[in-house]
Amino acid sequence: EMRPGDLAVTIQSLARSSTRHNTALQALSRAVQANQRIASKGFTMIAESFASMRYQNEGFIQRLDDWADAGGTASCSAEEAVVLAHSLSMFELQSTGPGHIVIAGLCDRFQGVAGVLQPPALHTALLSVARLRCSDATLVQTFERIMSEDLHRLHVKNLPAVLDAFTQLYQSCGENDQMDIEGPEGTQRRRFLARLTSRIARQLRHLRPQDASRAMQGLDRLGFLDPVLLQEASEIVPRQLAMRPAIDTLTLLESYAAAGNADGFMLPCLRRALLPIAPEVAPAAVGGEALAPISKVPISQLDDIEAVRLVAAFIALQHREGLLAAIIALDASDIQIAPSCLLAVAAHVAEALPDERAWMEAAEALRRAESSLPEAWPRAGELSSLAERWRDRAEPMNAEADDVLLAVCAFQEHPAQPSWERHLISHTPACAASLLPGLLLKASLPELRDSSEAALLDLLEGGAIGDMPVSALVAAARALAQPVRGQSGERTIRLRRAVFSLAYRVGDIAEAESEQVSAKALVRTLQALRAAHLDAPTGLLRALARSAAEGLTATELLVALRLLPGATALRDAGCTELLGAAATRAMGQFKSSRQAWALDSLCRNLELELGEVEAVVGAASDDEAE
Repeated sequence: EMRPGDLAVTIQSLARSSTRHNTALQALSRAVQANQRIASKGFTMIAESFASMRYQNEGFIQRLDDWADAGGTASCSAEEAVVLAHSLSMFELQSTGPGHIVIAGLCDRFQGVAGVLQPPALHTALLSVARLRCSDATLVQTFERIMSEDLHRLHVKNLPAVLDAFTQLYQSCGENDQMDIEGPEGTQRRRFLARLTSRIARQLRHLRPQDASRAMQGLDRLGFLDPVLLQEASEIVPRQLAMRPAIDTLTLLESYAAAGNADGFMLPCLRRALLPIAPEVAPAAVGGEALAPISKVPISQLDDIEAVRLVAAFIALQHREGLLAAIIALDASDIQIAPSCLLAVAAHVAEALPDERAWMEAAEALRRAESSLPEAWPRAGELSSLAERWRDRAEPMNAEADDVLLAVCAFQEHPAQPSWERHLISHTPACAASLLPGLLLKASLPELRDSSEAALLDLLEGGAIGDMPVSALVAAARALAQPVRGQSGERTIRLRRAVFSLAYRVGDIAEAESEQVSAKALVRTLQALRAAHLDAPTGLLRALARSAAEGLTATELLVALRLLPGATALRDAGCTELLGAAATRAMGQFKSSRQAWALDSLCRNLELELGEVEAVVGAASDDEAE
């Protein structure tokens, strides 16, 4: 029964507050579908809101089709058409499914209004129709003409995206072949692309390396080559990448890997930036034999985890020369990498280069890519020796149990994860007590969880608790408290005893101030005690009372108070005054009356005295924090 404007504003308010409630959105979508009085402005607001929330509703798209079929898109203003097209381009629409009618209607509308759009709106409209796979050849010609006239007004950073959009439109229209036609239309199109690429080449130093790559990829899809652009990019892009920090270049490489974009121009540039072949650098002797002289300067700027990510990115892109260059660099004696990360790298290598033939193909690819390497590279025995070393490193039986454990916890998505876990089932007694909580929390095999739990309990009962740092004590308490829920028997008794001992130790350390214990660590320990149905030790309560005011936000204090055992325990521990002061301070920080009422109720139950509150909570902000 809502009016059209109310519907649009309600949906827009949900989007602006980043509130995605699927049940509410489905109900509002049904209301939109049933309302026959929504106009172009309302549909634009609703589509923009749904797009910002990444909420796609097929019924709403069908309602847009019905509206467009009745001529609704013709009533859109130029700005509304741009916003609606941009919103629809963020959905996954098929050319023959729901949405194709409204897309066709917007294409017709753009033919009439494209000429009045300002450059930013024109740029957005072009990219949107390209993502929507518009196949209207007449609209493409209209955009070509207008873009050609306004090319000087477009921001230089938008030019690669404009070129990429046109190549997508040419492909959607099946007009790639027109690049080779010697008629007036083919000549005009080639002239337009030449102007566009010429401006990109002149401004290339102001663009990012990936923008130059995007422009050349677009031209490559059309079979169109601009020698000037290629020459400028070949000079400027490597120079730009060399000036970047290695981690930024790695992030760029990973973005190409995530997109599956094995760009023939960009990948060699990224590899040379991260792993340059440097003939003037004396190659590191490995096993008495020298391989390719890889400069260690860029890769030495990466930490051990990032080195694993580098190898994984090259494997995802099937860039064998980059993978081999990384292996050679990491194999050098002056590059130190943690054993767990070395295991992860070696397991990646074993999967990507499983036999001698794969190693030889990778070496040949690197030799062809780098003219500075001699024809005879690598020398006999060098490659087989390198392959043998990495095969040995990939075997978990050749690594310490703690290193395999760290690999399991650090590389959850690694292909070798199942084999590492199976290996650890019989080796958990050899693992350090401070590392076992992480394995207990992250192991996916039930047998490994049981094995790590038993090993951790044995170590704690054997006195290892006295040597564990606070972070490990808290992690162990949380890990062991989880299986206690709903369990009974001897195992549960051992678990509860261990959790209490860990919490008691945390309280002792905090009270003695022999080690810094954060208030959040104390709250996490209280959560473990609550999960195990145990009372908090007095020392833990006193430590929390001392640190709560400065170490917890108002909301975190509210959580902590809910975990406290009761007024009697707090009085016995002498905590009421300090906790009351912390609660008074927190009350003035709340912006929600609901939270303030919850804190007031908790203070009454715990018999904590609230003092004068400096900041008054406004009634108009009752529920916004909820």
